[in-house]
Amino acid sequence: MPFWISFALLGSFVISGLQAKDLSEHLAKSAVLMIAYWNMFIFIYVLATSGLFSKEIIYSIFCLSGTMSSIVCILQGQFGKYTYLFKTEALDLWDRFPGLAEHPVEAGILGAYTGFLALVKTIDAKTLSAKCFWMVALVITLYSMKFSGSFTGMFTFAGAVGVMLVVRRAWVALAVVAGLLMLLAPIVSNPDFLGDSFMRERINALLSGGTNYETVQTRSSQVSGAIDKMINHPLTLLFGFGYSYADLVSLQGLDIHNGIVSAYFHFGLLGLATNIAIIVYLFRTLSFEDNRKDQSLVLGILLIFIGGYLTGPAFFRRAVWMLPLCCAAFARSEAVERKNEQAQLLEEEAHDSERVARIPQ
Repeated sequence: MPFWISFALLGSFVISGLQAKDLSEHLAKSAVLMIAYWNMFIFIYVLATSGLFSKEIIYSIFCLSGTMSSIVCILQGQFGKYTYLFKTEALDLWDRFPGLAEHPVEAGILGAYTGFLALVKTIDAKTLSAKCFWMVALVITLYSMKFSGSFTGMFTFAGAVGVMLVVRRAWVALAVVAGLLMLLAPIVSNPDFLGDSFMRERINALLSGGTNYETVQTRSSQVSGAIDKMINHPLTLLFGFGYSYADLVSLQGLDIHNGIVSAYFHFGLLGLATNIAIIVYLFRTLSFEDNRKDQSLVLGILLIFIGGYLTGPAFFRRAVWMLPLCCAAFARSEAVERKNEQAQLLEEEAHDSERVARIPQ
């Protein structure tokens, strides 16, 4: 990640404090957010440049950790004992479960990443035992979506799989997956399969409500309300409102479920520009991959990221950012290595040509 982006992000935190209703809360939350981003950037940079682990090992670790979170999410939903692993709030406070993530929305995105990686590893595995291992991880992750109740996770996973197969030109596999989805759809939507889960309620509401689905209407209203509020306070179009709960009270008292609007609302024009720069940086990763296999993986991961970024709280959700940032860092590091190897090869060829030229004819 270019350092100027990090400093621009810091600048947006400072400038937006001019409009914050609760400056102390704004500074505290901005400091935590800045530390989190810097930790991610430094950690990923070290991983990508140190050579301690290959990107395949990193993806495997991420997939396994996501599978563990899915297992916890399933246990939470099945036994209804805890809404978080180490907390004991009453069950009636939540009807969807986060696993090891901070929030069910984050659990859904983490599940989409994990399921996608598990599927790719199942396809690419060389041995039957490895294919079976990753297939189990895939099944566990997909089943956990019943309890996290995240449509974003479910739809972005399906989209990422479709994009991955199209980029790989795996037309037979694409047809098989489409056929399986058609066969499994009636089973998955069956009340006996979903039980009394939150996902069942959401599917029923979506099927009966269509475009009037309550969640879509609520989030659309929140986003339009945030934009209207900025227009009514022109200075915030430059500086933002700051990052405090007091500014969200009129917006249903919830974090804005759209990363672009949230960045602009809280951190102003500089915060918006910085977030767009990060997204452009991530998508430029595709230009550094030199084969369809890697391109399909990165594109699927970025699709899931954008789905989560545009439909949920984008900040304080580190699991949403880690995998695409890892992809970008490793892709650029490998591109630099290839460039250096090519330069070294050209230099050796030039030396060989010089030696040949000096040989008396």
